Amino acid sequence: MSETIQPLVMFAEDDDEDFLLISEILEDECKSKVRYERVKDGEELLDRLRDPSKPLPHLVMLDLKMPRKDGGEALEEIRQDPALRHIPVIVLTTSSLEADIFRAYHGGANSYLVKPVTFPDMASILRSVHHYWSGVTRIPDPAAIVR
Repeated sequence: MSETIQPLVMFAEDDDEDFLLISEILEDECKSKVRYERVKDGEELLDRLRDPSKPLPHLVMLDLKMPRKDGGEALEEIRQDPALRHIPVIVLTTSSLEADIFRAYHGGANSYLVKPVTFPDMASILRSVHHYWSGVTRIPDPAAIVR
């Protein structure tokens, strides 16, 4: 993510309490350095990503355990779609099962993070993700991608 643009992060998170915690941390820690949106399941995520009237996100933070279409299924569809496969996807979930970790990486996840239970630990993870994806790596600007 470039310093000249305010990156858009899409959170696919069905749990209201988890997202409240995430949004509080983003408001406290990122100080308007990122924009973020939320969807509540994999179907909603794919509909949002495929909507040509809305900008593509710079990064997707994906929960695995969601209703209608789980995160693993959504990830596989993202990676099969030529217009979406360039988007970095980080799995952020409660599961630490090896089968889930394997499935996520096999499906094309860029990273797999287990949600911590405390506010300070979640803040630390989100700060690290923000630093890495906005300060260390270079990813394409979705606005430059032709859908």
